[in-house]
Amino acid sequence: MKTKINSINQINSTKVLTPKQILLKKEISKEISIYGTSKSSTTYLKHYAERYRIGLLNSFEIEGINITPEFLKEYIKILDNPFMPLLSVESVILIYKNWKTQAEFIDHLISLVSKKGFVVNSDDFWFRILRICIKSSGNKARLFQVLLYFTSKFDWNENTIPHVSMLANTIITLSKFETYNKNKNIIEKTHRQICKKIYYHIDIWFDWITRKSKNIEEVEKLFLMTKIVDYISKNQSKLADYKDKKSFFIFMNMLDSRFSSKIILNTSLEQIDFSFLCFSANPAFFLKQQFYINDYSDFEVRNENSLILLSFFRRYHFPTILLENFNLLTSENMNWLVFVLKGNNIRTYAALPFKLSSKAAHIFNSLYSGYLNQNEFDRMKYLKLSIKDYLIYSQLRANELSHKVSLEILVKNISANDASIEFWIQNYTLLYHQGMKASLVCTIHDYINYKMFQMNEKVNLKGKSIPNLIKDIDKWHNDLTEKKHLDRYQKIKFKKTFKSKFEIRDRKIYIEQILNGFELFLEGKNLHHCIFSYFSNCVRNQCSIFSLRTFDENENEIRLLTIEVREKVIYQIRGNYNRPYNLEELGILKLWAASENLKIVA
Repeated sequence: MKTKINSINQINSTKVLTPKQILLKKEISKEISIYGTSKSSTTYLKHYAERYRIGLLNSFEIEGINITPEFLKEYIKILDNPFMPLLSVESVILIYKNWKTQAEFIDHLISLVSKKGFVVNSDDFWFRILRICIKSSGNKARLFQVLLYFTSKFDWNENTIPHVSMLANTIITLSKFETYNKNKNIIEKTHRQICKKIYYHIDIWFDWITRKSKNIEEVEKLFLMTKIVDYISKNQSKLADYKDKKSFFIFMNMLDSRFSSKIILNTSLEQIDFSFLCFSANPAFFLKQQFYINDYSDFEVRNENSLILLSFFRRYHFPTILLENFNLLTSENMNWLVFVLKGNNIRTYAALPFKLSSKAAHIFNSLYSGYLNQNEFDRMKYLKLSIKDYLIYSQLRANELSHKVSLEILVKNISANDASIEFWIQNYTLLYHQGMKASLVCTIHDYINYKMFQMNEKVNLKGKSIPNLIKDIDKWHNDLTEKKHLDRYQKIKFKKTFKSKFEIRDRKIYIEQILNGFELFLEGKNLHHCIFSYFSNCVRNQCSIFSLRTFDENENEIRLLTIEVREKVIYQIRGNYNRPYNLEELGILKLWAASENLKIVA
């Protein structure tokens, strides 16, 4: 019976029902209204309408569903509707399941098809729509509003329905449409604001795609819209502020006149959204740039996804680092970007965390435009520096510090506190010109940080030679290991980072976390470095300290390396007297990092 019903629907998949289909629906409607849920007493069923009704009852019984006269009465409404085709048993079961969760479901469905005003004569189409309704746990009326909205934007047919159903389901799951009680008015208001923002963005993109419909196939439009909705759902908090559709269409028309459809459609929606934010800051600048780029080979960039935005600045000395790292931009960085997009020099921005020199501003503008060689560029990308770090790097290089030393300084995370950035830049510049090497940055930083920012003691670096400073640091190391400093630390525990220690048993090597103050003291004493100064950081859970150890032939434990981990990143690795790790140790560290999903930047 199921095959026969489906074959009837497949006779004609146009937007009208055939006279034969209309007559058959009327007969089935009459059969159900007269006989309802009663079973026939004979095994031979003369009419198709009767076979349909009995087959429907039997299928519901097999599914374990007790079909009621109330549901059949509602289902008759669908049979009597001129826009709905005759549905298969599977589709009717889905209707019943939706109806059980919301009594007005069939009325909403009929309202949808009546407003559509044409027939989609395909059971597969309606089966997909009904399945979307089952997946949606929220308000079915809101669901049908979304489906009706799609109707006005796209042609619904058997080729597009798989994409339409996927798109509708994505939009429905963007946010839940629960009804909040009176005690949750604030939540309800916030919920409505989120929904309004989401649908406003979807509506704008739909309108743009519809305008481009002459150049885009229907299925391609739907695929693109699914991609757009997916982006909107994942980036609700970062969506561009489209003050009105007019400004967005001016922006998109500008792109259409300067780039081929291939480039626009292959550019990520996040990049398009960010480009619109930049455009909004200074529309006149973007509109006056005259060019046309047909293919990616017309304008070479490091990342093809950023071609659209970068192409507007190829003739200007502009900090393109802000454009190519848009995903790293904080709200503070966005203010910098808007400032320079309006034609200002970044060094004149009043709220920078430190005073930027003219030379440093020039370097910052040139970082992604030839200042860095490929190796330097790759290293800095690998470290995942913030935009503020790049700004500090530019000032350090302007102060004539080497690339290597500058990176060692940035790894110490001096950008974390705006109030101290100026201090670190000035003093590192002073120390570098007195002979500080990259290998000493870690030790010197720990000493100054501990003395000045943890113990609030003054450290006079002016006129202090590097050898004399190292003598002070050695004395400090010895002071840290005195017993009198340990009495109050022995019982303080640190938070455990990983469940178990890492072992290579056949080589008698293991890596274990240091979990209390006394162990931290012993680590620094045995390896003659300042790891004990990290005690307060460990207590505050700002970092975790690990120790790489082995055994000698007499089974005596030997400490090899001390490892600092912050937020799943290995920032420091130091051995005896702060020696760097060797290649064999690096191999072990890489195995451990892979097992715990850590990144090595030390």
